[in-house]
Amino acid sequence: MPKDKQRRGTATVELAVCLPVMVILVLGAIECTTMIFVEQSLHVVGYETARSAILPTATNSEVQLRLNEVIAERKLNGASVQISPSDIEVLDPGTHITVTVTAPAADNAVFPLKFFSGDLDAVSVMSKE
Repeated sequence: MPKDKQRRGTATVELAVCLPVMVILVLGAIECTTMIFVEQSLHVVGYETARSAILPTATNSEVQLRLNEVIAERKLNGASVQISPSDIEVLDPGTHITVTVTAPAADNAVFPLKFFSGDLDAVSVMSKE
């Protein structure tokens, strides 16, 4: 048997073994970068919400509007936000405002494969001006 035919079969077997591994690695890398983006987006939402909440003239409706804008801009699916204390209009200057943002990893995944599970979250704390 000529060497070329022998080598052609070996290359096919190597491709059959290596290609699925390489595809999984590439998909995993894409999914990891997506989750890093989602985590950073949660921090941005928390920061922007807290920043709008600490202003002396801030109202609850303005904060909620800003919150919804940033979530829509960052294209976060299933995000939930908790602001503590909830009524920011009556807070004294110097009071800490905590914004906790949570989003499920599965709802923000690029691929239907379950590389990540559970929730991603971010917390921002600022003092009322």
